[in-house]
Amino acid sequence: MDTLGRHPWRTRLVALWRRRPSLRELVAPQPQRVMRLGAPSRFAAGDYVRVRCEADVKSTLRDGAASGLTWLPRQWECCGGVYRVERQVRSILGDDRRTLIPMSRTVVLTGVTCASQKHPGCGRLCEMYFRDDWLEPASPADDPPSPAIDTTALRYVRVRGEREIEQTLDARGMCDGLTFMPEMRQYAGGRFVLSHRFLSIHELGHDWPVRAPVYVIDGLRCTGSALQDDGPCHRGCALLWHERWLDFEM
Repeated sequence: MDTLGRHPWRTRLVALWRRRPSLRELVAPQPQRVMRLGAPSRFAAGDYVRVRCEADVKSTLRDGAASGLTWLPRQWECCGGVYRVERQVRSILGDDRRTLIPMSRTVVLTGVTCASQKHPGCGRLCEMYFRDDWLEPASPADDPPSPAIDTTALRYVRVRGEREIEQTLDARGMCDGLTFMPEMRQYAGGRFVLSHRFLSIHELGHDWPVRAPVYVIDGLRCTGSALQDDGPCHRGCALLWHERWLDFEM
């Protein structure tokens, strides 16, 4: 697992100890993986939906969750808003041991992440999950127009070539604890819009400064392809880029 923060050695050792495989896991034969997908949502990618009002959402929650999915504080800001469905979520990778968790009747909404003006999030710009129970059909006419984008304010970066990036990686394929994932190779040499830079990250229960600045590029998210036959994972985590893998345009 990536560990990006500047953690004291004691914290690192405790984390490694907690993540160690048990003796039973080491000696037991690996069970045959069975692909488990949750029930599909009634909303398809591209559909317009409205997030239900606070009272309606609260009526679905028990201890802050619905069918095991927690409603996050940031999501209250979405109540009453109209959004497009980005995709359905039917399976996600739940931990570092490649345990896939089926998700039923769940979608993510275009542009809705954990970060906002009220809730800055941890910097990873994780997409939030919405149960069908929290949504209702809407019309495209209800969707407010997006504000005009000042293209001169955008900052562009170019991903360095594969050979340059490989020179920054250790034996584990990492740079300062950050993995260069196989699917990131397809973006080598490409020019993209920089989305976000973060200097701290929430890991191991606390916020920590990162060892080196880490960036998110607009629109580049994990597809789960690295799991191959062990997938799919529909989590759609933002791909994280070390500053040494990018060239920044002035």
